[in-house]
Amino acid sequence: MANTAALQQVEQLIARLPLSQQVMLAERVRERASATMPFARGQENTADRARHEQLRLAEELLAEVEGIEDDSRGEFKAAEAIRRTRDERILQVCQKGV
Repeated sequence: MANTAALQQVEQLIARLPLSQQVMLAERVRERASATMPFARGQENTADRARHEQLRLAEELLAEVEGIEDDSRGEFKAAEAIRRTRDERILQVCQKGV
């Protein structure tokens, strides 16, 4: 139960961050998870596993932030910006794997 309570507290703190900092935090978590995540042997090569994990985490992040209302000044479409950033990152990852 303590782990669940701690996770909920962290999620509440993250929700209070500006969207740009949430995205940076998600990228750091993704990098750490990619570096430490054990994979099953023989299923896919390392580049494919890393790419799939990055895509999964990007989709998870996108799903979480789509409902967040942006309270910054001016007009900013967060979900659109995140999709664009995700698509650019996917292209970079795919080009590295080739």
